[in-house]
Amino acid sequence: MDILELLKGAAANCSAEDFLAQRGTLLEMSCAANDAVVTPKKPGRLSYPLRLAIAARISGQCKVDTLRQIYLERLAGLPESDRWSAVADTSGQPSMDTFTAAIVAYSDLVTLRPAKATRKDIVILQKS
Repeated sequence: MDILELLKGAAANCSAEDFLAQRGTLLEMSCAANDAVVTPKKPGRLSYPLRLAIAARISGQCKVDTLRQIYLERLAGLPESDRWSAVADTSGQPSMDTFTAAIVAYSDLVTLRPAKATRKDIVILQKS
């Protein structure tokens, strides 16, 4: 079961009180989702610092300042924290390698203008 199935089922089949009683399960699933994104078992080309930086950047773009601060604090304790904090900064595009620039641009696109994302954007990302 994923979180959407849980929410749909809970909303359709129970009272508000019962729905709120499931809050612990929702929080556990949210935490598991965060862990899967930030610290997956198979991270591929996205390093832990890059994942944290992108998560902080997205949180900032979505105005979720508390979550952004958590990611930034985790970044601060890592080597090259200045480099990754620059990636997390939503005020611009820092100097970065081709792959990091491509993943940050794609992240910005799907966060800020998801309807404009196309298959072409995925191909560009794959080629970087």
